[in-house]
Amino acid sequence: MSISLVLFVLCALFLKPILFPRTGKLPFIPFHISLYDALRGVGKTGFYDNRLRPLTEKYGAVWYWSAGRWVVILTKPSYLTRVFRNEQTVSKAGFIKKVPWGVFARLMGENIIDAHDDQWKLFSSIMKPGIQRPFTIDSLVQKSEKLAQLFLENQEQTSSNMGVTIDPFVHRWAVSVFGEYFLDVELGCLENAHVRLEQLIGELNDSVIPLGPIFTEFPILERLWWLFPARRRAFALVDEIDSLIVAHTEHHLSNPPSPENVNKMIHFLQRARLEGTISEWHYRSNLNMMFIAGNENMLFAVTSAMWELAKNLNIQDDLRKEVNCSLSSDYSANDVNALPLLAAVAYETLRLYPPLSQFINRLALDDMPLDDVHVIPKGTWVGWSAYGVQTDPNVWGPRAKEFDPSRWGSTIEEINDAFRLHQSKGNYITFNGYTRRCLGSGFALTQMKVVLCELVKKVSWTKDPSYQLTTTVVSLNSQSNQLKRS
Repeated sequence: MSISLVLFVLCALFLKPILFPRTGKLPFIPFHISLYDALRGVGKTGFYDNRLRPLTEKYGAVWYWSAGRWVVILTKPSYLTRVFRNEQTVSKAGFIKKVPWGVFARLMGENIIDAHDDQWKLFSSIMKPGIQRPFTIDSLVQKSEKLAQLFLENQEQTSSNMGVTIDPFVHRWAVSVFGEYFLDVELGCLENAHVRLEQLIGELNDSVIPLGPIFTEFPILERLWWLFPARRRAFALVDEIDSLIVAHTEHHLSNPPSPENVNKMIHFLQRARLEGTISEWHYRSNLNMMFIAGNENMLFAVTSAMWELAKNLNIQDDLRKEVNCSLSSDYSANDVNALPLLAAVAYETLRLYPPLSQFINRLALDDMPLDDVHVIPKGTWVGWSAYGVQTDPNVWGPRAKEFDPSRWGSTIEEINDAFRLHQSKGNYITFNGYTRRCLGSGFALTQMKVVLCELVKKVSWTKDPSYQLTTTVVSLNSQSNQLKRS
């Protein structure tokens, strides 16, 4: 009898926090379900559709086990806006607080995306002028023209009945654009397929995938990273990425930038480091985070747009007509941003395929009421699912999961008004919201629009019939398209 009692007490003390969250009145996904799907390699989208969606569309929030703890995922717009507006209660926090010993904490440290309060204000004051500076699109157009040419050259070298794998080329383009516009360096990725810095990102994904689910569900194991060859490789890669990004930009210290480039982001960061406003660690953390976010998110956005335009050839043709009829050979950013169908295609792509489909990077510093009934307890990690809210039929109607640019309106004024309205209401959170809205969203949208312009002007494409679009937890799958000159 006494042994049974001891076992019962031990289970209550040690298993209950794992098996049951502090739910209050919110539903939860049982621990064993999350673990089972993680070990099977179910991706975020699949897990959301199969496990979370039935609960989030009914309740707007749900507990589930992630990264060694119970977290709350939000999708109800009113809950999202309440959290976004209460930064002091539900603060930003990233890998450095969640898993400080982990590989991503080592790479990204404490940065502008995850920092809170005064630290975020400092980073923002340094980096915002360089991120949101006025820019011309001449080089962006040239790089996008080169991307279209690479597609065509690759298709000509490929069997006529086979598709072209597009994401390696798009990634090279994205890294090249980020290097010039934010780091003030020409990395040469479009001219050379073997630029080490660009290749490292793919290698990092490959090293994280082995044993990934185990480390995701039990991040405490990453303290023993040296026992696992794949994890040792991952730590070596993030150190190399860190070193290479700095090495590519250190020449600015001895070669002052030209007047037209002095306001690029890298120069604000380097001046802040030189003056002692930020530490070396914060300098590298911000540089690494911006590099990863600046090219990986754009890779996903552009390949997703190409996928939908490959499936919807009538929309691709209409977009081609709009671009060819409306843009001169020396068009500007204002010209691009005035095209209604182009804007609608960009917004609709990012609605269905938000680059950060789900993010758990907020920590409740105090009890946080979501409404009169539901409260997030202090100490809870809080996340949001952009994919969830942006494909919720309660928010977007019965055709929420269909690609339909016409839902945004017909004129550029209607489309932009709808975009702003959905953002303010918490229906559209691709760029997060309120005071922590993505500082680079304006550049990202223009970058996406310009490359789509150049692609439809020079290339027409269909999807490879043998390819099925899938998503995974940590990487992007290749997308194959069959292309021809437009």
